[in-house]
Amino acid sequence: GSILAGGTTVRGVGLTEALAKTAAYLRDHPLHAQKAHCGWGVASAHWHQQGLPGGLPTSSAQVRLNEDGTLTLFTANPDSGGGQHVIFRQIISEVLKVPCDAIRVVAADTDINTEDGGTGAQRTTYQVGMTVKLAAESLKQQLLEIASDRLEVSAGDLEITAGKVS
Repeated sequence: GSILAGGTTVRGVGLTEALAKTAAYLRDHPLHAQKAHCGWGVASAHWHQQGLPGGLPTSSAQVRLNEDGTLTLFTANPDSGGGQHVIFRQIISEVLKVPCDAIRVVAADTDINTEDGGTGAQRTTYQVGMTVKLAAESLKQQLLEIASDRLEVSAGDLEITAGKVS
């Protein structure tokens, strides 16, 4: 396969074969013989999601509980106008049973989060959204364990509703 600038190996794309067929077609095309100063332009492009070696896009998320009961999501994924941060807030809201307006999103701070594969190919809702969900579920589990110790009950007997553990 071909190796891209980032080191990812691409296999089975067929670009070399497509260019060879295009060249043969253009060479045999009637306009090629009729016009001495006629040219053809051919272009190709490659779009690649940045990520781990092997081309796997990365994403990360941290959900923090603030002293005032609000939450902050830290993600390296920017909201590029598609409502990505609204989706993230909805996911956290569903997991932790808090209103969306109690959730703040801090984006694109790579001092806090790893690099993100970017917004594209509908990966944001699926991949980054799942990462956000896992981060919210992790916080939920931590909260339930802390409450379990303090209340001396099993974490499985507790639930979070309206932003409160009971």
